[in-house]
Amino acid sequence: MARPISDDLFKLIKSLTRNEKRYFKVFSSLHIIGEKNSYIKLFDIVDKQTEYDEQSIIKKYGHETFVKNIARSKHYLYQQVLKSLHVFHLESSLVLKFKYEMSLVEILFEKRLFEQGRKVLKNTKNVAQQVHAPIITLDVLKLERRAFTDKHFFKNPELKISRHLEEERKTLQDLDSIITNWGYRIQTYSVIATEGVIRGKQQDKKLKQIINSLKNQDLNQLPFNAKINHYNTLASYYDRINDSANALKYDNLALSLLESDKSILSLNIGLYITTLANAIMMSARYSKATYEELIDKLQTLYDMKPLNNLGQPTSIFFYYHLLMLQYYIDCGQTTGIEKHIEVMSSAIEQYKAFDSKIRIIYIYYILFYASFTIESYTTALVWLNKVLDSKETAELKDLKAISRMVNLILHYELSNTILLSNIIKPTYRYLVKAEKLYTPETLVLKFLRQRSHKLESRNELVNSFKKLLVDIEEVMSQNTPDKNMLLLFDIPSWLESKIKSKPFTTIVQEKYKART
Repeated sequence: MARPISDDLFKLIKSLTRNEKRYFKVFSSLHIIGEKNSYIKLFDIVDKQTEYDEQSIIKKYGHETFVKNIARSKHYLYQQVLKSLHVFHLESSLVLKFKYEMSLVEILFEKRLFEQGRKVLKNTKNVAQQVHAPIITLDVLKLERRAFTDKHFFKNPELKISRHLEEERKTLQDLDSIITNWGYRIQTYSVIATEGVIRGKQQDKKLKQIINSLKNQDLNQLPFNAKINHYNTLASYYDRINDSANALKYDNLALSLLESDKSILSLNIGLYITTLANAIMMSARYSKATYEELIDKLQTLYDMKPLNNLGQPTSIFFYYHLLMLQYYIDCGQTTGIEKHIEVMSSAIEQYKAFDSKIRIIYIYYILFYASFTIESYTTALVWLNKVLDSKETAELKDLKAISRMVNLILHYELSNTILLSNIIKPTYRYLVKAEKLYTPETLVLKFLRQRSHKLESRNELVNSFKKLLVDIEEVMSQNTPDKNMLLLFDIPSWLESKIKSKPFTTIVQEKYKART
């Protein structure tokens, strides 16, 4: 059986920024010995493809040297791209810089130049401690141990050794605490990813067992990264049980802790971006003032162009445009929505080549929602079909369920009466099987089943919408898991737009302005 063709090179090249690609060309001119033009040509060929097609490369460029053994050529080019990335990010990535410095120390120690190596280690350890990187500190301490073989290294070796051992034990304790709290966080994520939004006591019980493990911890004794994991775990838990106030509280605590030391941006900007994104999503439900304050913070972060050299420019780009798109949806600002739809639509094909498939599906849903909001229903259907056609996974339970529901609403807007009648029963069966049929879903299904084949007067239809709105608002007034579905699609505003004969965005704008 033939081995599958690897598209790793394609994904790697597609993940590169413009500056990284430019640097690769410069790097290649200096480091590829022989046939350098052939490898750069292969790089350009792969870069121009929207989907990796090795057979078309072989067919079109069969006369080229790099095609004669294309597997070897791809492997060599892949390694050269990685090397160029390493050098490109060496100055901007503290982790890479640390490792480079420690490799220099290894060389100095091998040459018995302990004093010179000690100077490098001292600076490296100071920076590692400053940016809360205990794993780097531990690597430094391990190297320091080797210097003890130099009898001239310390004036008072017994005292120095004692202090060193104490420091190494403390660093190990910090790492143990960080790993423990990371475990709590990843277990919480695992339950949520498997079960989706918490709707039942059994699901809630699983998470409470994890959360109870956090209660005996003394926050004052936790190292920096352990505290971040502690706060993020609690924020995720409260988010999933519909306690937006507490979820936002812990998101803000994590955000404040990260902002208390700006150097964290240079070590792990991805952690800061995801924490900021979580806080923005929580504030959108709970506090208009905090929401707008955090959106301003996101804008400031995006405008900090030097951050694009810190290793995660794509994350910054997509978090920014997705969160801004959601913000304009929440505000009902059509101009902002159209602008960010255009940006995301043109970038998504490149992005999906190397990012999580699950996150790509969520991006499709946001693009559907944005298109629906500005009443571009045909475009909305294209994006929603991408969600509906995606592979069924535990992580997508809730999104797939709401997508089935809004698919009915979308076809209602498109006046696809016959099709609507045909998909109501399959939607009902799907939601029952997936255990996602709750009060809002039942109400909407009942309404659409009754109205999909009836031609009613305007007054009769408005009265039906009004009754459905009253029933939905009753669900929203109760602190039950049933209202979770309404967090993913604003059914009440859609109903009001039908009742008042106003655009959906107008209703959303009015509600947003009235928020406190």
